[in-house]
Amino acid sequence: MSKGLFGRYDSKVSFGQSRMLVVWTHIIFPNGSTLQIGGMAGTDAQGYGGFNDKVNNHYLRTFGSAVLLAIIGTGIDMALPESSTLAPQDTALSSAPARCCEPWLWSRGRCSPIRCR
Repeated sequence: MSKGLFGRYDSKVSFGQSRMLVVWTHIIFPNGSTLQIGGMAGTDAQGYGGFNDKVNNHYLRTFGSAVLLAIIGTGIDMALPESSTLAPQDTALSSAPARCCEPWLWSRGRCSPIRCR
C-alpha cells in the first residue's frame, strides 16, 4: 500500500528560475486513509514559494556559440594584414584627391589635419 504526500509541479520553467513550484493535492496515511488538502502551495522553511536545489542554467549552451563566433572572428581579423586584398577597400577615395579637412579621412590614414591648414 502506498503512503505519502502527493502533488503537482509546474513544468513551465522560465530562464533564470531557480525554484520549482509545487502544489500538494492529497496525503495518504499508512493506514490507507486519504486526506484531500486541495492544492496547498509547497513552501520551504523560510516561507518562500517552491523549492530550490542545484540548477543547471546551461550557460555553455546559452553563451557558447556567441563566444565561439567572437573568437573565430577575432582570429580571422588578426590573421589578415591590414593591406590585404581580402580587406574591403574604398576605390573612390583612393583614386580621387582627398579633401583633408574632413575628420573621417584622418582616422583612415588618407591625410592628416596638418596638411589641411
